[in-house]
Amino acid sequence: MIDLICREIAVIFERDWSRDGNRSGIELTGYEVFWPDGRRIGMTLEGLCKIGVRYMFGRQLPERAEVRLRLFELPSRETPPPRARPYRVRILALQRTGRRVCLHLSDDSPTNIVFDLDQDDPRILEWLGAYAISDGGRQWFGLLAVPADVPVPPTA
Repeated sequence: MIDLICREIAVIFERDWSRDGNRSGIELTGYEVFWPDGRRIGMTLEGLCKIGVRYMFGRQLPERAEVRLRLFELPSRETPPPRARPYRVRILALQRTGRRVCLHLSDDSPTNIVFDLDQDDPRILEWLGAYAISDGGRQWFGLLAVPADVPVPPTA
């Protein structure tokens, strides 16, 4: 078994109806994101698409959710992510172009989630490992989202 680099953060998603909308043909559900102490996280994320909502919260659409996010760096797309039953580790990728880092789904489709290395919260960028991705480079990772009041299951 490969030892994977793992980083974890806790964040709070609060529903923001004013951010709902359709961007580039994709329906977004608006959320503001905060640190557990209530401070707003400075990042360009305005909302989540249907897939993003499912990845973060399952089938529910909460008004407020405190979530622990665990990121496992994967050497390649073919590397199997760890298991954390009953939760599912989702495979995603970050693609860097200049000072922007775009989130891609497991099928390599780009999302509307783009991080800016000069504007977004450095703690989020560090958690993502965004600074370590070279221009034109890509980093695959597994993402585990667990409600903050639930113990994170052991990974295998």
